[in-house]
Amino acid sequence: MRLHIIRHGDPDYANDALTPQGHKEAAALAERMAAFPLKTIYSSPMGRAWQTGGYTAEKLGLPVTVLPWAEEVRLPAGEPDTKLLPATVTIWDMPAHLLRECESHPDGWMNAPTMHPPKTEEKFGEIRRGWEDLLARYGVAYRNGLAFTEKELPRHDVALFCHHGLGLSLLSVMMGIPATVLWGSVWLPPTSVTTVLFEEMDRSQINFRVVGLGDTSHLYAAGFADQSSRGLMYNCR
Repeated sequence: MRLHIIRHGDPDYANDALTPQGHKEAAALAERMAAFPLKTIYSSPMGRAWQTGGYTAEKLGLPVTVLPWAEEVRLPAGEPDTKLLPATVTIWDMPAHLLRECESHPDGWMNAPTMHPPKTEEKFGEIRRGWEDLLARYGVAYRNGLAFTEKELPRHDVALFCHHGLGLSLLSVMMGIPATVLWGSVWLPPTSVTTVLFEEMDRSQINFRVVGLGDTSHLYAAGFADQSSRGLMYNCR
């Protein structure tokens, strides 16, 4: 079983929709996803995500199930003495050195003041519960921090259309990696595909392995050599 975590296409953030370029990217993505044994499609409730997923759903004749917890992480970041941060920056778009400072907090990254601890803890609790509910649909449950199943997993793929910050936050929950490490080191481009393999091990334990991260080969195949960096707060060269 494989889970494809897919970021939406080039966004029109003001209207929570796709730009004309984003619609073209989503169409190219649908051609790629048609090659997989995809049977189930989930989506964030936000417009740019389900618009992207709609192209694949129409291509494959599949319904889209909306997961409210899969909306973008929109928690603001910043401290009174931090002048490097615009007022609108989110926690996942903070400069890498500030994210690293959060990792060294004595009570853990989530309790650093910049993270607004109660709100971040609440959001990650929501993501974790949503993830566990999704796993339960396939007979997988956590015991002592490890995932187990009592039945055979389906031999098909599942897609989740969501967002950059949410996608990395979900990987953080799945892999037990501080989200600050991923936020400061990994970029998920528009319509990128991150694939996670559900590895069935002894004693019915499930291990989650990332076998593809932020892949946009479908955009190159469609001739989009100049790909979008929308969502990055800082200049790219």
